[in-house]
Amino acid sequence: MATGFLSVLDVQGGTQPPKSEFIYEPREGYVQLLQIRDFGDRAVPTYIPDTNKLKKCSEADVLIARYGASLGRILTGMTGAYNVAMAKVDIPPAMERRFVYYLLKSECFQAPLRLVSRSAQNGFNKEDLSGFEIPLAPLPEQKRIADKLDSTLARVEACRDRLDRLPALLKRFRQSILAAATSGRLTEDWRATRSPDEAQRNPGTTVPESGADDQRPPKGWNALTVRDLALDLRYGTSQKCDYREGGLPVLRIPNIGEGGKVDLTDIKRADFASKEAEKLALQAGDLLLIRSNGSVDLVGKCCIVEGDAVGHLFAGYLMRLRTDPKKILPWFLYFGFSAPAQRQRVELISKSTSGVNNINSDEVKSLPLLVPPLEEQHEIVRRVETLFAFADRLEARLTTARKQAEQLTPALLARAFRGELVPQDPNDEPATELLKRLATTRSEAPKAKRGRKAANA
Repeated sequence: MATGFLSVLDVQGGTQPPKSEFIYEPREGYVQLLQIRDFGDRAVPTYIPDTNKLKKCSEADVLIARYGASLGRILTGMTGAYNVAMAKVDIPPAMERRFVYYLLKSECFQAPLRLVSRSAQNGFNKEDLSGFEIPLAPLPEQKRIADKLDSTLARVEACRDRLDRLPALLKRFRQSILAAATSGRLTEDWRATRSPDEAQRNPGTTVPESGADDQRPPKGWNALTVRDLALDLRYGTSQKCDYREGGLPVLRIPNIGEGGKVDLTDIKRADFASKEAEKLALQAGDLLLIRSNGSVDLVGKCCIVEGDAVGHLFAGYLMRLRTDPKKILPWFLYFGFSAPAQRQRVELISKSTSGVNNINSDEVKSLPLLVPPLEEQHEIVRRVETLFAFADRLEARLTTARKQAEQLTPALLARAFRGELVPQDPNDEPATELLKRLATTRSEAPKAKRGRKAANA
């Protein structure tokens, strides 16, 4: 049956002592002041003098966040004095506490709360809840529902935890592909089928710089540096760009997309003299990399210029590397810059304590690359693209699975409070009798003093 929220439950707003009383270490005579942030991963324990004027809660109590982006968040599991950003739900002993907790998390409560006429910033008070209706089940059924949700939602949470670990595994999978591609391991079988001798290592050539991929390269591979391959390496324009109709398009850091692609969704423009435009115009196959950024993870991130990006210019925080296509394929070059060992080198070179991380042209030119014959480069690019496409399909399926997992909890809660999650027992005392007892208990309870604070609880 449905009944009014305030006919079976009540709420009490918290208290807000002055900040001058705050301390940040436990002390005798003090109690923790609970704030919404303390119920998550970014807790900042705060303590205040313990007085009988404070509103307090125990670990078993259930609270509702009243303000801002956290409006409607259901909180439990902590002991202390709660502040005004939360309201404690008074649950009568005749009701199953876990049933109420799950009910508050369901759309039965959350949907009307979102429709409260007050803004999310101003929050809600008790009067706002007076029009809410909630389902009330017989007490034995409340316990069956709570038990079923406990076990089922635990499995849902375990599933979500496993799904949350998969992106890191996919990232490591891609990194291992790049490491194998740029060291020769990915095409060992390809070389062996062409000539048994080509599967052997050449002991006379070594990588010119230490790193995670130090090894003797396969026969036919050359240990080079970017300097050996570069036809042109230059910084972009320092001219200010903006959003306009005319002028030439200029690629910036946001245009260095994922997977080596240029992202053309946010383009600024500027006017240039013809000579400067000619020098900075991008050609198909150019590698464009970030040379300066506050995040060291972004320094050296790069993409290959293709398609509609050809002819665009590039900004000063970027660097263009143009190589000889007879020596190295653009996408093999991209793999060489993106491989884990190369990323470690770039981050080590560019990391700064000043807050801005940089890599200059000389440092880029000194980066080592193992370069196979062009025929093998083509095979490597083909294999990497195939494996990355497989990883992309897994990632798409993972995204779908995570969305489905996110929908499981609200779907289960909806079933629970429609009476569809557990069977009804005709021998249960009707919910109407429970409602009568609750009404009797509330009418016999001492009346709370009505004042401004009580009215706004």
